[in-house]
Amino acid sequence: MLIGQVGEVLVTARRKSRDWYLGGMSAVQPRDLEIPLGFLGKGSFDAEIWKDANDTDKDPNHLVHTRSRVSSGDQLRIRVALDGGFVAKLS
Repeated sequence: MLIGQVGEVLVTARRKSRDWYLGGMSAVQPRDLEIPLGFLGKGSFDAEIWKDANDTDKDPNHLVHTRSRVSSGDQLRIRVALDGGFVAKLS
């Protein structure tokens, strides 16, 4: 578990081979998450992220898909809507 508070927020990561899979969800309130990527190890990774869109309060199924390049010294900054979440693949 990377971030966690019972009944509030959870962010977890799992690895398969060199790829990492992250998932997070939030309850009670929207929040801005800053997820440290120190667990990645050496090298850079392509981050593919599916997260809540800006209009999630009107359409909870509306997601935004983004891509970026990250390394272990970076942090993912993700806005999570009320009762929302995200998933990411880092490869």
